[in-house]
Formats: sequence, C-alpha cells, structure tokens
Amino acid sequence: MAWVAGTAWLTGWLSDRIRRQKPFVFAGGLVLAGGLVLVALSPSVPVVYLGTAVMSLGYGAFLATDFALCPRVLPDPESAGKDFAVLNIASTLPVALVPFVAPALLAAGGFFAMFACLAAFSVAGALSVARVPDIAQEGQPRFAAITRTFS
Repeated sequence: MAWVAGTAWLTGWLSDRIRRQKPFVFAGGLVLAGGLVLVALSPSVPVVYLGTAVMSLGYGAFLATDFALCPRVLPDPESAGKDFAVLNIASTLPVALVPFVAPALLAAGGFFAMFACLAAFSVAGALSVARVPDIAQEGQPRFAAITRTFS
C-alpha cells in the first residue's frame, strides 16, 4: 500500500504540473501488466515480491490519474453524483468477480493463466483512454467528443 500511495501522490502531482493525465494512465496500466506478467512467470518467492512491488507502482499511477480523468468526461454536471456511483461500481465490480472467475482460470492454466488474463485486462484498461482528450485538447478531431462544457 505504501508503494501505491507514494506513486499515486507522485504521479498525481506530476500530472497536475504538466496538465496531462493520459500518459500516466497508460503507463500505469502497462507497468501493472508488467508486474502481473512477472508474477505469472515467477520462478521464486522473491520474484513474486518484486512483481507485487511493480504492480503497486503501476496501480498507484493508474489510480491517481484515471480518477482525475473520469470527472472530465462525465456528460452532465447535474448528474455527477449518479455518474460517480456508476464509476465506483465499474471499479469495484472486477474485484467482486475475480473470486468467481479465478477457479476457472486456475483450472485451465494455473496461476500463469490467471495472472496473464489479469495482465491482458490491465493493458485493455490502459488502451481504453486513447480517444479521451487530455486537458485543453477537447474538440480536436482525433479525440472523442465531450458534450460537457468546462468553465
């Protein structure tokens, strides 16, 4: 948790300084995936500890900047509370589903299959922000349109 908190603080601070969030979301997701692959291929317990530390660094970067990115893309300021509730469900639902999916993955390919699958989802999460505009890039044609007005 200390690695997650420290990385979240640092990447949040850096993100605010350079006014960009997507690079940190993307890098955090890829670093998290790298840690998951490291654990999946781990030959020993010390390598599992190393992989867990790498996962914590990636998760901290992803967490801090992804949650900062989310409010910018909400469609209506009047229903922000409802939208944040949906975002909360979206972030906690995978944690609730893993105990039900993990036995099938473990049966299919052991810990490698489970951690490789989690790494694939981490990469998908990182790539999912590709069309979200960074701060002050709203309205550019290569990004998805945001209907909310910013003041």
